[in-house]
Amino acid sequence: MLCNIKTKDYPMKHTFVYLVVAFCLSGCTFRKSSDAVNRIIVNLESGDFHKEAAFRSFRFVLLESVPESMLSDVSKVVTANGRIYVLPMADARVFVFSADGKYINSLRRGEGPGEVHFVSDMECRDNRLYVLDNYRTIREYDLDGNYLRDVFRSEEPSFSFRHVGDALWLFDSNVNKRSGYYLQVRSGDVKTNYLPKPDKLKNSVFLYYNFYNNNLMSWPVCDTIYRTDSGKPVPAYVINFNGKSFFDLKSDEPLSTTELGSLNQDKSYFRWIKDVAPYQSGVYFAFKYDRTYFVKHEGRKTAVYSKLVDGLPDTDVAAVGYTSHEMIYSFSMDELLAYKESGVLPDKKPVHSLYSQVKDEEDNPVLVFVDLNEK
Repeated sequence: MLCNIKTKDYPMKHTFVYLVVAFCLSGCTFRKSSDAVNRIIVNLESGDFHKEAAFRSFRFVLLESVPESMLSDVSKVVTANGRIYVLPMADARVFVFSADGKYINSLRRGEGPGEVHFVSDMECRDNRLYVLDNYRTIREYDLDGNYLRDVFRSEEPSFSFRHVGDALWLFDSNVNKRSGYYLQVRSGDVKTNYLPKPDKLKNSVFLYYNFYNNNLMSWPVCDTIYRTDSGKPVPAYVINFNGKSFFDLKSDEPLSTTELGSLNQDKSYFRWIKDVAPYQSGVYFAFKYDRTYFVKHEGRKTAVYSKLVDGLPDTDVAAVGYTSHEMIYSFSMDELLAYKESGVLPDKKPVHSLYSQVKDEEDNPVLVFVDLNEK
């Protein structure tokens, strides 16, 4: 429990990087920057995208389908210490599987000690599982999902959290309408706010389960990717879409959650950066346009691909997790069965192995691990 917290509000700046920030719809577009910020240009109008897949290989895990472990969806996945932790949105508690997909345990819903109401985020560290319950309470469990204690409670709601160094980072995807900032960093008895919310988005809520990935930070309604520097978020990449851009849209009134959702269905301009991860000496990310595209950026080279991996259905949803060198995607049995029946499977061993085990549409989704460091 933290109490009597001192508060400091910081605009987005760094002591040796001076930026002029122009907040449009996203509040994140940088009009001027130093050399410390990399600019990535994606020309949507050219259509000059690679037709081959961005990556060649993958591994997969079938999650055991028993009555206690049935999942209607997968929103987030964390792997650690020979365990796979799965968080659905529809049944927002955590399901624990072994590394090969065998069901072990799940957190229970209820009012008793260690029982949860609505888990929105989780992480593993120091051989413990931590979950954020009901937007305010962080609970601690052992690796098999057995309750140990509550370690943090706040009066202010947040959707996501991550321990970065010795500090607790709380990310608010606008579940807290009274907050003017996306990020709150708590260190000792000091609470520091970063990344002001633009006025246009103060009424709209978005759900994003992986705002932090291996020292990079991002969220869908922002065209800037941040890195961690001395315990602070510092701009690392600004993505410029030469074409119709979501961030250039003007609105006289703040957008509602419904209006933001409607924009997500319009395929005539760029929207939603997602799946951000380190890639070799650069960065990897995906975005939505008329479909989902996948981007590798390294040095001054930017390659855009229209397919993730050969042998997998096209995906329009965000990755559900990551490891130190992989992105984790979830595919439903319905998706995989339809793709299997299409008869376009490439002649590759992991592809044949996957689809030989895809048989029942009632089975749990399959987790696919895409290696970002493949040679």
